[in-house]
Formats: sequence, C-alpha cells, structure tokens
Amino acid sequence: MHAGLRLAFAAAVLLAAVEAQAVELTLARKPAAHEEVWLEVAVGALPRGAVVRIDRPDGQLIETISPFAVRAGERAGTYRVALPQALAAKGNVEVELTVLGNGPPHHPTSEEVESVRLIYVPVTR
Repeated sequence: MHAGLRLAFAAAVLLAAVEAQAVELTLARKPAAHEEVWLEVAVGALPRGAVVRIDRPDGQLIETISPFAVRAGERAGTYRVALPQALAAKGNVEVELTVLGNGPPHHPTSEEVESVRLIYVPVTR
C-alpha cells in the first residue's frame, strides 16, 4: 500500500474512533422561500494548528473551520457555514463537532467552541 494512502487510511480510522460532540438545534421558524439555514459557530481559543471539523450525523464532512493568523490564546472568530438544506428539512439540525490537530482529536471545550446557532441567510434563486 502506498505510504500516503496508508496515512490517510490511518487518519480516517483515528477520526472514526473519536466520538464527536453531537449538537442538535431547532429552527425558530421555517425558512422563507428566499432564505437558507446556515450554521454560525463562535470559535474561541484553539491550540495552535487546530481546526474544528463539522460533520453530519452519518460522519460525512460538512465543513472544516481552520482559523488562520490568530494569536495564541485569542478568539478565532465567528464563522458562517452553509448547510445542506436537507439537514434542516424536518425543523431541526444535527451536526457533530470535533477538534483536530495539535493533540488527539477531542470534543470541543466551551472555550474552544463558544456557541453554535442556526441563522437565516437571504439567497437569490
């Protein structure tokens, strides 16, 4: 097996072994015809080189928040993440969060991920 493929497989196995933090959010209302439901994630201080991975409940990647040029110990900022709209079709959204990099994968602490909420974003169709 190619060394890069072995490394990618090992990383996938390691990620699968980590239990992610499940977050379930309920929509305040049904989105209007000109809106989509997105996720807003307030990221606090992360270890240097760490990222926040956001997955569907089935483990499929939605997005990775990768702060850049943030000083150690400072908040990384607030990130808006487009969601597959099928996730919000039943009136709630469930995602799983994992902090990766600079140490073993783990559930985000309240200092690493300060809040997660749903927002309505106007779109043109």
